[in-house]
Amino acid sequence: MKKMLWLCTIIFCLVAASPAYAAELPDSERCVSYGGPSSFSLSLIPDVLMGSIAGGLAITGLVLPKTLSLPEPDSVPYNRDTVNDFDRWAMNSYDHTLDALGWVPCGLNLAMPVGIFVAEYFLGNLPAQDALTLGVMFAEAWCMGYGLRQILKISAHRARPYMYFENPKESALEDYDFEFSWPSGHTTDSFFGATFLTYTFCMYYPESKWKIPIAIGSYVCATATGVMRLLSGNHFLTDVLSGAALGSVCGFFVPFIHRQMAKSKNRPQNMALSVQVTAGGLMFSVNF
Repeated sequence: MKKMLWLCTIIFCLVAASPAYAAELPDSERCVSYGGPSSFSLSLIPDVLMGSIAGGLAITGLVLPKTLSLPEPDSVPYNRDTVNDFDRWAMNSYDHTLDALGWVPCGLNLAMPVGIFVAEYFLGNLPAQDALTLGVMFAEAWCMGYGLRQILKISAHRARPYMYFENPKESALEDYDFEFSWPSGHTTDSFFGATFLTYTFCMYYPESKWKIPIAIGSYVCATATGVMRLLSGNHFLTDVLSGAALGSVCGFFVPFIHRQMAKSKNRPQNMALSVQVTAGGLMFSVNF
């Protein structure tokens, strides 16, 4: 109840402050959609197709692990000499504190795009249509990243680094999470959030003084997530690098497609039809 009251209070303050905020904004901080065409656009058929693919991947990633028959933790010998040289030098035993702290920058990077654009909407600096577009893009991109990483984890079936040390993570042994190391899910989410926010914010507010600080801050959080997942013994270096690449691709790809939709929609259609009467009859010509 207290959390709900705090949320309602924040929303009320944003709504109350929105007219004054919008009136006092310098031109450099205004959303480009108010002075011209939107940076991104939705389109029925492409979005239904993309949403179906992303949703299908997410559902597959959610259901597939429940269908697996996994080996018991003590049924497989874990020898560090079997780990490749690139990963072996950076593998670590389990650290509960760093494991818990790794959720903080990851959560921030998922919350920042939502928080920033919701605030801009309530403060009158983001049109409702663009807020809807951002919500659809965020959902499509996250579902795509979640589904792909889960499918990759199941396909690779790679044990986590702490399994090669004494005292591994006990809760992971109970739910068999120790079997799914590659790629790093936290790092995928964190780099997805950083890339999505940086790309979309720069498109909507290209002259904003907050553009560079937001980009730097979000990628610092993403890097911190990867480092903590590595040092906590949850992932190998290749897990983290792969997660960063996957998250960045998903965070960029979906908005990029919607950016191309907007460009196509805003492109002028310079088509002219001319008719000429000649000795041989009528001649039609179409110019684009």
